[in-house]
Amino acid sequence: MPAHEKIRQRRRALGLTLQELSTLLRPYLPGLSKGDLSYIENGKRNVLADEIPIFARVLQCRPEDLLDSSPE
Repeated sequence: MPAHEKIRQRRRALGLTLQELSTLLRPYLPGLSKGDLSYIENGKRNVLADEIPIFARVLQCRPEDLLDSSPE
């Protein structure tokens, strides 16, 4: 499963809206907007390698849980 789908799945599992996730990420990624999150979740913007640990912290999972597990 691609990383963007894993992020969406985890956010929904925690019952968070895009706005709530944006608010939780703001202290760590102040330039990331709700619109950016929407782009990420829809696969229109890649998650940067240095953002993965931050998403994992906020989404209460391990960074490797969010990595793309699609076969190449």
